[in-house]
Amino acid sequence: MKKVIAFSKFYPITIIVYALILVGGFVLLFTMGLQKSIDFQAGLVAQVRFANRVASLQYDGPDTVHFSQDARGLYIVTTSISAESNTQEFLFTEYKTIADFIAAVNQIQGVTGTVEGSTGIALTSVFTGSTEGTRLSSEKALHLYSLDSVVGTLSNDEVRQTLASVEGLAVQQVGNASERTFQLRLADNNAGGNTSDQLKNTLTSALDDTYGREHYVFLTTDFMGSQFSSSLVWQSVILVLCSVVLIFLYVTIRFKWNFALAAIVALCFDTFIMIIYMVLIRMEISTFTVAALLTIIGYSVNNTVVLFDRLRENTRLFAQMTGTEVINKSTSEVLSRSIITTITTIVAILILFLFTSGGIQNFANVLLIGLISGLVTSLLLAPAILNLSCHNKKGQEIIKSKAIQQQ
Repeated sequence: MKKVIAFSKFYPITIIVYALILVGGFVLLFTMGLQKSIDFQAGLVAQVRFANRVASLQYDGPDTVHFSQDARGLYIVTTSISAESNTQEFLFTEYKTIADFIAAVNQIQGVTGTVEGSTGIALTSVFTGSTEGTRLSSEKALHLYSLDSVVGTLSNDEVRQTLASVEGLAVQQVGNASERTFQLRLADNNAGGNTSDQLKNTLTSALDDTYGREHYVFLTTDFMGSQFSSSLVWQSVILVLCSVVLIFLYVTIRFKWNFALAAIVALCFDTFIMIIYMVLIRMEISTFTVAALLTIIGYSVNNTVVLFDRLRENTRLFAQMTGTEVINKSTSEVLSRSIITTITTIVAILILFLFTSGGIQNFANVLLIGLISGLVTSLLLAPAILNLSCHNKKGQEIIKSKAIQQQ
């Protein structure tokens, strides 16, 4: 016979510990506050790479000339007034350096290419930014950049310190340190609402003053207006609340209201602990972290329902046991199952955390905390709450009302 662990001995201290977590969590929440990502806060998010400008291209003539690039090489596409198109390829296998490319480009009528810096830069390392556009003109040069001539790496702290004068700016490294790529988020704190161009100009001016325009490039830029961000916040809150209400109704129908209450208290604490963890490590609340919260809500209630199913079965098999005894026995029987399934899931999520970056890594990070919390709440907190209402009841009285029992 499987050994029965007296989990009920830990119920008083479990409730005390979770009460302290609740109080301490609210103190942290109101003193440190939540860090909202651009998903939930109006503003600009830009991906910037700190690299050196290595060449520029211009065109002066009646035709329309565009620049493009893929994994095979660089391309100059010329469209004449009569709509005839001509594509000239500069494949990496044929043109090894930026000097080779510029020498060939200068043979195209009307196109002028200029090398800015070392002529030995590998052509495969060259890239352009989102703000450069693709069309060549005489008014504005299209610039090419490369990391080949860059020495050293940049850290989050270095970029934050150099751009400290920009109010409301958040900095996050993207990819490996050698790629020198950062996500810069500039919040719109203007009650009147700044435009995308105003925020971008603010960020561009700070980057120009600190690094110089020839030493960075915008890879992507996105802007979220205040009306859309507020709507997304409320939609996320409603989504979480609807999930909780539906789970309460499901558990009530399947078991009883006190079972549902215990399950809801447990999953609410799981959600709360995940939020407090994000506050402590200053992680931004984003759509990825909301997805992690919803995932844990489902995972936590699943563990709890498995326990409740076993408890219901044991009330029929051991009708003379008190509620506390049945809860202890049921929890002991699902203990190994809960631990093994949680550890298996943690291993999978840990791999996701170690080998990804950005939003996916944040998703995995929060999920790891939620999995550990969900294991503890399903084995200790949910049974402790349920035990308050049925510790002296026996057999089917635990799961059914007295009126049903008498019929």
